[in-house]
Amino acid sequence: MIRALSIFAVTYALISARRVPLIRLDRPTAALAGAVLMVAAGVLTPEAAYRAIDWNTIALLLGMFVLTGSLRLAGFFELAATALLRRAESPRLLLVAITFSAGLLSALLVNDTVCVMFAPFVIMLVERSGIPIVPHLFGLAVGANVGSAMTVVGNPQNMVVAGAAPLTYASFARVMAPAGLIALAVATALLSMLFRRQLAVGGVRHVATSTPEVDRPLLIKTLACFIFTSVGFILGFQLAWTALAGAVILIAVSGRQPRQILSEVNGPLLLFFGALFVVVGGLDRSGVLADASAWVVASLQDGGVVGLLKFSLVSVLAANVVSNVPWGVLAATWLPHGVGHEREWLTLAVTATFAGNLTLLGSVANVIVFEAARERCAIGFWRFLAIGAPITVLTTAVGLVHGVGVDVRLDLFPP
Repeated sequence: MIRALSIFAVTYALISARRVPLIRLDRPTAALAGAVLMVAAGVLTPEAAYRAIDWNTIALLLGMFVLTGSLRLAGFFELAATALLRRAESPRLLLVAITFSAGLLSALLVNDTVCVMFAPFVIMLVERSGIPIVPHLFGLAVGANVGSAMTVVGNPQNMVVAGAAPLTYASFARVMAPAGLIALAVATALLSMLFRRQLAVGGVRHVATSTPEVDRPLLIKTLACFIFTSVGFILGFQLAWTALAGAVILIAVSGRQPRQILSEVNGPLLLFFGALFVVVGGLDRSGVLADASAWVVASLQDGGVVGLLKFSLVSVLAANVVSNVPWGVLAATWLPHGVGHEREWLTLAVTATFAGNLTLLGSVANVIVFEAARERCAIGFWRFLAIGAPITVLTTAVGLVHGVGVDVRLDLFPP
């Protein structure tokens, strides 16, 4: 138990740290180091390490990365960012447009990939327009975090929740899409209020820009494959293999070299999640999670709303200690499974996702956006917290009240 707990603590410290003296480790390699140590220390056998990986989540991410990467190759993200700027009449309207666009795109695609693809264009266009960059960076990150709560494929922790609960794509979206839209409106209003001074700088200066290069045939084919995949999700087909089917069809009909599209897959992020499953699997094998889960389950059994509120508080804080995706993987080993426990899983999805807005390290999306702009602005822990705290509190409240209401399970999951 001591070996597993020590490896787990060191791994998460490395994942959370921005820089480590004398060594070069980013999040994926830190997680991989932890996975290797779990096997090397004898906590897990190689066979047990392979079994600890949730391959459905990895496969679902792979399929979505192929679809998103093809959208980038087709010029979709550059086209969308340019259209936002050209139609914005003021910094405030541009903030609203960026926040909602990031949110809606993240509901359909994986939020981290939306930030990876969208951030460079938003930064470039905001700078060219001569308006403050910080409010719009927050708009991109917050919108991506909040919007990703609306569907199973919006973020990796939702994928874990849907696989473990289990929840279908349609039932999850039926609960979370309305709550996510309301939370997105609340977050946008808060950002407009918190940055009201920076946004009152006058109009947007429209600088002549070249028309984005768009591969229309590839864009049409990608959108068709994405619609095909989404219909499969809604009809209840297995999520991972539906996404992979859409990805394979796209590669076959794209007209591009397969390796060109496959090179768009975020391999380090897949490595990060796979290694993370192994680290958590080692902790579970050691018995540490059994003791912790007893406490968490006891809090849920305190009684309906009270138990869920206790668990929500723990979830928000824990998601900011280890980041929301690792927390989702960890909590999935604790919650009770089977019919009748959907509310607990939806609570995990809401709190782990919206908690990502609390601190800079609360979600991978935050890190992606602000690392992309690190040479243009420096956002420290406390400044981020001052903006993120009210957004997290209010959006989480909306998610719990509207999305995980008292009668949700009775309406959606009849006995």
